[in-house]
Amino acid sequence: MPTYVYKATGEQHCDQCRDGMEIFHRISEPNRTQCPACGAPIAKTVCMPQVSMGRYEITDAKLNRSGLSKYKNLGDGRYEKIAGPSDAPKIIDKNSLPKD
Repeated sequence: MPTYVYKATGEQHCDQCRDGMEIFHRISEPNRTQCPACGAPIAKTVCMPQVSMGRYEITDAKLNRSGLSKYKNLGDGRYEKIAGPSDAPKIIDKNSLPKD
């Protein structure tokens, strides 16, 4: 069963849903809309999947060869490239990305 991360969407929230919480449910089930603890409105968020490759270590050199990039969060909505191909952007500013 997949794990989904939900986070409060409004002013009302509890400690559980304020920073995000994991909820397990089937893909076929509808998305949750209320925090199970406080009833606040919540929405599913995008998060990095947990991947285990056993003893396989992903190094910066392997990322460079594969064409993938690794970024470090600078904490102000910007991300700095620390590994990856030379044609990948050095800085990504989420505030300059197109809005949906």
